[in-house]
Amino acid sequence: MVKLSRPLDLDVKPSRVIALWKDATSATAVEIPLPDGASAVILSLVNTSNAELSADGRLDDADNTTLVLGGVHPVFLQ
Repeated sequence: MVKLSRPLDLDVKPSRVIALWKDATSATAVEIPLPDGASAVILSLVNTSNAELSADGRLDDADNTTLVLGGVHPVFLQ
């Protein structure tokens, strides 16, 4: 599908970005590209515990978890 996507302006190189990742800890979205020759990408996610405050100021003893992007790994098939 990446190869079939074409920009309207023929002078612009087609984008290889296949996804965006945004989590509670990142300020902006991270573009996830599909490298040339790769068939897919594998996302490594890290499960982090964090404490949050309720509206009335109570702590939840770090019972909440957040998935954070740990890495992007291209898959090359032969």
